[in-house]
Amino acid sequence: MSPENRDPILGGRLSAIDAPAIGGFAGLKMRLLQSPSACERREALPGVIEYGEKGLALAVTVLEQDTCLEVRQRAWELLAIYAGAMLEADLSERLPLRAVGGRRGLILRYERGENLAFADLRKENLCRMNLSFACLQYADLSGADLGRSVNLKQADLRGARLVETNLRGIYAREARLNKANLRGADLQGANLGCADLRAARLEGTNLRRARLEGADLREVCLEGADLRGASLSGTRLEGARLRGASLLGADLRCTAIEGVGWEEVDLRGAIFPDGSRVKPDSW
Repeated sequence: MSPENRDPILGGRLSAIDAPAIGGFAGLKMRLLQSPSACERREALPGVIEYGEKGLALAVTVLEQDTCLEVRQRAWELLAIYAGAMLEADLSERLPLRAVGGRRGLILRYERGENLAFADLRKENLCRMNLSFACLQYADLSGADLGRSVNLKQADLRGARLVETNLRGIYAREARLNKANLRGADLQGANLGCADLRAARLEGTNLRRARLEGADLREVCLEGADLRGASLSGTRLEGARLRGASLLGADLRCTAIEGVGWEEVDLRGAIFPDGSRVKPDSW
């Protein structure tokens, strides 16, 4: 009897013990998506960090496909740590959300100091909660009620979804909201002083009498927003889009406005960067 051909070059098969280990990104992908061992998949996950954007995209694929909660939890933790890279890679639209147990579960996890990234908090009643310094990157709070004295001081909401969320009167000084989606949100009377709102989406938001002193609003989209009576003194508005917005009676003193388009913006009664109520000829 001739010996069994195990040479893959000659069309044979390798036994598991003889099979060469596949390294690099291909090997990592195989372990994460094809290994039957949940323990192996979980232990392999930190390797995605070595491969930059495509590694993060692979971690997102694990979240989409893996049925093991422990593996998914590890993937969420890794992605939360590298949230900044996620923003640059623009992967947030693919991220599955994770259940945290609604308001009660959120309170317990927050008190334990847990990272709440990717939390599913849609349409939850979160009134009067203290979420200062909370890590809520990519969380979905669309349609939630955060009105009535919610504290979001220095909270991390990068990439979060707050579409049509009630945020009336929130205290969110120095919160990180860059690239957050706040379309149609109600922020009337909110305190967003010194908050980071770079490249955030604020189309159609209600920001009447909101306090935005010292906030970073570069590249933000405020088209159709209601900013009547809002305080924007000392803000950075470079590159902001304001078409159709109302800044009736708004305070724009000492505001950086390079690259802002003022077409179809209601500026009646506004206080301009030089402190006067006379619209500059260049606007």
